[in-house]
Amino acid sequence: MELLPGLHQIRGTLGPRHFFQYLLVGEWLMLVDTGINTTPQDTIFPYMQSVGLEPSDIDFCLITHADVDHFGGNVAIRQVADGCVFCAHELDAPWIQSREAILTERYSWYEAHGITYPAEVKQWLQDALGPDMRLDLLLQGNEILHLADDRPLRMLHLPGHSPGHLGLYDAANKAAVITDAVLGRGLLDVQGNLISPPPYFEVEPYLWTIETLESLEIDHLLTAHYAPLQGEAVARFLQESRAFVQELGETVAHIVEHAEEPLTLKDITQEADARVGPFTAFANELAGPVHAHLRQLVEQGQVVEDTRDGAVAWRWR
Repeated sequence: MELLPGLHQIRGTLGPRHFFQYLLVGEWLMLVDTGINTTPQDTIFPYMQSVGLEPSDIDFCLITHADVDHFGGNVAIRQVADGCVFCAHELDAPWIQSREAILTERYSWYEAHGITYPAEVKQWLQDALGPDMRLDLLLQGNEILHLADDRPLRMLHLPGHSPGHLGLYDAANKAAVITDAVLGRGLLDVQGNLISPPPYFEVEPYLWTIETLESLEIDHLLTAHYAPLQGEAVARFLQESRAFVQELGETVAHIVEHAEEPLTLKDITQEADARVGPFTAFANELAGPVHAHLRQLVEQGQVVEDTRDGAVAWRWR
């Protein structure tokens, strides 16, 4: 639906969750994210045609970050819009352009710590990807694209969930499209139940992203998996996101400080899940923020990296 003048939300579901892409319309046409490999045919193209737009007319495609549900449909878009310019942040580009890199470096790093996805999820991640495809334009954030003379879109570098996560600020609508840059207390199902942890991988950049968004005049905050947020709900969501970071950081420190022996990432993640969750889907992704907090505690000199039974472990200094 057209949420705001020239700003459309393309609605679908991904398993139990809401699943949104965005279309910004002016003299140019910009698609934000391509979903998984079947999303263009299943959702994006039918929606565009329902509002009198042709998929072949997409001028720009902004890939906000390197997760399969945000760029798996790239090749399907390229096949119908061969003149489309595909853009992403230079830091996420290596994962977006390579199936091998994203599967190995983003989705398999847990395995070194004895943590993994269920076999069916691993298969889904592979199936959701299209073939490798080169990006056309690498961004850094703060670039401005004019969809029309009175319609500037400012690219926002919003790191934490991924190193090169991008969003955009649509000044004409006082709207920010941030997809997964900030994730509250976690991801929800379509009934609003908390089911998955918020996977951020760096603490300070994630907090910086929250502060960056708070500094903007945002009346509408638009994400990939939450219903649109407006007015005071925007500030509450950002505050809730910061509060979770503080809570998890204190939880991780408490777990390590009171342990009788060094703990592995799997140990700490399972205990943290019991305290700040429990999460019923993708619970292994809590290991990302837990690991981020452990690195921060090591840098602060409070925790020491050690080993236990040949595995990497952490203990209080």
